[in-house]
Amino acid sequence: MTSDASSGPAILIEDLYKQFEGHEVLRGIDLHVDHGESLVIIGGSGAGKSVLMKHIIGLLTPDRGEVTVLGKSIGKVKQRELYELRKSFGKLFQGAALFDSLPIWENVGFSLLEHTRMRRSEVRRAASETLRQVGLPNVEDRYPAELSVGQRKRVGLARAIVNKPRILLCDEPTTGLDPIMGDVIDNLIVRMRKQLGVTTFTITHDMKSASKIADRIAMLYKGKIIQVDTPEVILRSENDIVRNFVQGKRPSAEKGE
Repeated sequence: MTSDASSGPAILIEDLYKQFEGHEVLRGIDLHVDHGESLVIIGGSGAGKSVLMKHIIGLLTPDRGEVTVLGKSIGKVKQRELYELRKSFGKLFQGAALFDSLPIWENVGFSLLEHTRMRRSEVRRAASETLRQVGLPNVEDRYPAELSVGQRKRVGLARAIVNKPRILLCDEPTTGLDPIMGDVIDNLIVRMRKQLGVTTFTITHDMKSASKIADRIAMLYKGKIIQVDTPEVILRSENDIVRNFVQGKRPSAEKGE
């Protein structure tokens, strides 16, 4: 694989297999995400969505196949190079995953405090500016427990983008939110992506969210990608499994199991 991060897709997954204790979770995944694109992975619980994301950031190694991110093969780089590559990522966690004991500005600027030589005053300014971008001015000195669930999710998004990542990973970004706040988060993800030019990789089971933030949607079912297309095509899919998922129905092949 080329080492030039500017050529080829931002994320390239080729013939990816992974099993745990004899159970195949990923069974020959082929997928790519272009620079600046937003790809959303949909699928039910146990389909392998989180396992796939963990391969992209190098937390898991494939049994077979290859994952290339920004021109670097995740399975072939040295640990130090992988550590540097991970600085190119921002991640919005499912539950925001904030540190309860830290004020909001330190939560947002945590990676800058830990991994750069920026002064605390500089980090605070960066955190404040990013919080304003996500619609949360003047909360720097508050603590997570003082914020609503939706506000904490926005703080999580601010933390994910404060270091201006090249790739934004979103893990179930609207889980636990009411429809109105879920829509707010979706709009923020779309806006931040456009402002930053960031490549976005999202896993979700929320079709409304997926349709709003995705350029393309990929359906993961029993460890395989069974369809990849635009939201419009996925919503009108002729594939029974995809159509049942989109409509919130249990796949007919699993009924009675």
